Amino acid sequence: AFIPDGTTAPSNGLYLQSANVLGLATSSSGKVFITSSGQVGVGDATPGAKLDVVGGIKALGGDDFDGDVGFTFRTNDTDGGMFSPADNEICFATNNTKRLTIKAGKVGIGTDNPQTLLHLNNADAAGLGIRIQNTEGIAKTSRKLT
Repeated sequence: AFIPDGTTAPSNGLYLQSANVLGLATSSSGKVFITSSGQVGVGDATPGAKLDVVGGIKALGGDDFDGDVGFTFRTNDTDGGMFSPADNEICFATNNTKRLTIKAGKVGIGTDNPQTLLHLNNADAAGLGIRIQNTEGIAKTSRKLT
């Protein structure tokens, strides 16, 4: 049913939730809302972004930037983001390059396959730099590890 006047949700169907908001209802309750500015709210009648979801989101399938199956969250940047190419793995990329991988509880920076709890890899011949800083000072190394 479509109810063109009033703000009462129908049992199931479309209705005008307010003057400039179209609602979709099931079980006499508004579930999805579209504003006159094109914002969509799922569980939110006053969305504050292009897509505003109250509750969890499940994403299946899709492709990341290099063709692996997974999902990607990005801004307007097309060569970076966060994605999950496989079960038990999440990656972060910039400039079409995986930078950080969390896989089976291990974190890899500069490697796709971390072998220890924290695995750092730098292909730069100058060595691997590590810096730890707090309000008391800095501890760092930039020595080549052998």
